[in-house]
Amino acid sequence: MSTKIPPHSVHRCISLIDTVSFDMLAKFVDHHNDLIRSDNSPISVIISTEGGDMYAALAIYDLIQTSPVEIVTYGLGSVMSAGCLILSAGHKRYLYPNTFIMDHEGSFELPEGRPGDLKSHYEHTLQLHEVFDKALSKSTKKAVEDITSDFKNKTVFMTAKQAVDYGLADGIVGQDE
Repeated sequence: MSTKIPPHSVHRCISLIDTVSFDMLAKFVDHHNDLIRSDNSPISVIISTEGGDMYAALAIYDLIQTSPVEIVTYGLGSVMSAGCLILSAGHKRYLYPNTFIMDHEGSFELPEGRPGDLKSHYEHTLQLHEVFDKALSKSTKKAVEDITSDFKNKTVFMTAKQAVDYGLADGIVGQDE
C-alpha cells in the first residue's frame, strides 16, 4: 500500500509555503475556519518553509492539534525549524520523498536594556525551548530529554526516511508503508 495524497486534499488544502510569520498564521486561521465551516472531512496542510517565528508556529501547532477535523500535514521540499513543529502537529504526517527536515536549538537576539531584561529574555527563551521540545516529544513519542539532547547546540538535517525513522512523520508519499 502506497501513501498518496487523498483526493479531498485538492479541495481542502492549506498551503504554508513561506517563512513562518504572523501573516501566515492569520491566513491559516482564516482558511482553516472557512474549511471547517463547510464540512467535517480532513484538511491537508502542505508545509515548505525555512522556519520563522516560533510564536506563530506554536499558534499554528495549537490550532492543528485542537482542530475539530482531522488535519494531515505534508512536508514538501524543505521543512526547517519552526516548520518542523508545524509538521509534527498533524494527526497524520507525511513527507514527499525529496524533502529535507532541519531542526536545531533555536536562537534569539539579545535585546538592548538592563541586565534584568536580558535575564528575563534568556529565561523566556529557555521556556520556549521547553515547550517546543515537549511538543516534539509528544509527536515522536521520544522522551523530552532525548529531544533536548538530540538538538542541543547543533543543527540536524534529516532525509525524509530519517525523519520517518525518528518519528517526525508517519510515512513518505508514494512509497510503500
